[in-house]
Amino acid sequence: MDWRPYQASRVRIIGNHKTDGAIDPVRGCLGCELSPECYARKMARLGRTDHGIPVRQILDHVFLAKQVKRYAQHSHDWIRIGCVGDPSFDWELTTEVCRIVRDAGVTPVIVSKIHQAIPRKCAASLAETSLLQVSVSGMQTQRQGETRLATVLRHRSLGGAVMIRLVSARWLAGSAPDKRQTALAFWAQSHGVTVLDTPLRLRRTGPFWALVEQPVYHRHCSQMSGTLANAYSAGLVIEGALPCASTCSPVWRAAYDPGCAHQCGTKAIACG
Repeated sequence: MDWRPYQASRVRIIGNHKTDGAIDPVRGCLGCELSPECYARKMARLGRTDHGIPVRQILDHVFLAKQVKRYAQHSHDWIRIGCVGDPSFDWELTTEVCRIVRDAGVTPVIVSKIHQAIPRKCAASLAETSLLQVSVSGMQTQRQGETRLATVLRHRSLGGAVMIRLVSARWLAGSAPDKRQTALAFWAQSHGVTVLDTPLRLRRTGPFWALVEQPVYHRHCSQMSGTLANAYSAGLVIEGALPCASTCSPVWRAAYDPGCAHQCGTKAIACG
């Protein structure tokens, strides 16, 4: 069987073992510095799908609006935009999707590595409708970092809510990734930007394993099976950051925001 790209189908709400709901204006992603450990890429490979080809999905305004309204009726007040793909590969479509979601009374939470900068014609609308979570890491290039951090500041300057998702690791002390990660955390603190600590899960056979403090890594709990997985995590790393951890609780809601939109949107699970 040959490798194939994702199919172009109607933009819709999806749900799986990790999250109650997400919308992908684009399926697939290209150019991620952490792609060897990307969960979506691993899942795509099981079906021999080429995750490296971003595919724009088809927007049916009426269909999506009805879906979001039903979603809202089940006490959901926010939804993730970007799960199986990165929305930045089609900002115009993402802008339309976010407007539909917002008009239905749900806050769109965009999760993106900003592979392409937000066009001027989309920026104001996205700032009005959406909370933006910009994904950064110690493995990013200088150009990627400049584009991502500039997007954070621009979105905020337009009145939008924004934070960074720092994909963290216990990099070897003093290494280039360790220095970049420290610099990112300092940048966020100095600019008053909230950090969401998102621990990177690693395979011992993967390309990043030799770059981390291996003794502090432990097998993490798989959200698919509820058992220990063959991937390892060092847990939370960034001091003062919000933890990227699971479902909303009354404590989180009271302390931060009524929609818990700072969280990952993944379900809590305990290994049995």
